[in-house]
Amino acid sequence: MGIATGADINCHTRHAVFESTHDPAPHFAGKDMMNPASLLQSGVMILEYLGWNEAATDIVESLELMIKCKRVRIDFYKLMQDAFLLQTSEFALELVKNL
Repeated sequence: MGIATGADINCHTRHAVFESTHDPAPHFAGKDMMNPASLLQSGVMILEYLGWNEAATDIVESLELMIKCKRVRIDFYKLMQDAFLLQTSEFALELVKNL
């Protein structure tokens, strides 16, 4: 669920809504501990929908590099050996650094 995303596109008007698919988890708000990858993937889908494929690819490649280097949030951290656990803010800085 940590990176799942969804889209609703009206087939007549082509208006679209993109969203992360996990609940908002208000009890975690402000604690610097959630995985923003689902929201980022929603942004990637928006960029692709708008035809901004290079920007979308850059974000995906940055996320892939983070996972490959095992610099992840708690949901992936629990599934990997020798991973480095990042806070949400550190995750964002790492993502930008890789762009």
